Amino acid sequence: MTPTESTLSMSEPSLSTPAMNAETGYGVEEQPTPIRPSGFFTLLLGLLSTLSVLGRPLLVLPVLTILLGLFALRPSGDRKPIGGLAAKLGLILAVGFGAAGFCVPWFAAQKVGSEASYFSEQYLRLIAQDDRELAMEMRKDHINRAPARMSLVAHYAQMEADAKEKQALTEMETPLESYEGDEGVASLKKVGPDIDLVETKSPRLYSRFGEEMVDTFWNNTNDPFNDDLIVTMTYKVDAESGLRQWYVKRVMTDQDQPIAEANY
Repeated sequence: MTPTESTLSMSEPSLSTPAMNAETGYGVEEQPTPIRPSGFFTLLLGLLSTLSVLGRPLLVLPVLTILLGLFALRPSGDRKPIGGLAAKLGLILAVGFGAAGFCVPWFAAQKVGSEASYFSEQYLRLIAQDDRELAMEMRKDHINRAPARMSLVAHYAQMEADAKEKQALTEMETPLESYEGDEGVASLKKVGPDIDLVETKSPRLYSRFGEEMVDTFWNNTNDPFNDDLIVTMTYKVDAESGLRQWYVKRVMTDQDQPIAEANY
């Protein structure tokens, strides 16, 4: 073998040696991107979570959305799954509308409770000041109250006279007799105009026989009552103005209250 042939045989590859390049080498098969259907269901539930502002029972929708969204966003290795973005959007909707669904009824209940406290306090002050005609008007709903320009003193005096005439036949108390015989009225009149009312508990909202009620709890700081006065307020919505028109349902000193159909 000549030197030239020896050099060629060392520098050129043999025809039987495979070439290891990109085309002839062993490639790694790419894995498909995972798909998360739960992410798209999370987005759908997130959209339905907008209904949670209509009532607290519907808060179950954002809760389910959050649980399903966390499942959809579970770790998946190096590749981001399809549906992850949809799951994140669904979670944002669920948290936002879920918070609104919880807070809106809470703020509404706070407003209703504060209104009931205000009018019940005014009612108790009227009794303590012996302004019985106005106090008796507050026991009526707004539809049955006397006209604003009418003299309440003359109006109730006439009512009392008419009731006295019928009392022999009906054996029923007159409006003023019923008012004066009220235990809460007697306690407040005994204290007098110098009463210093304090609300001892937060208002309690509930529904009884389809009627929305609020119990407010009061006592006198100067000469405390043995038991709190419990003023139960309710309202009717004025068809013209759309506002709540409050009136006194009852006043009690006993702590035992009727069982409510549903509590807030």
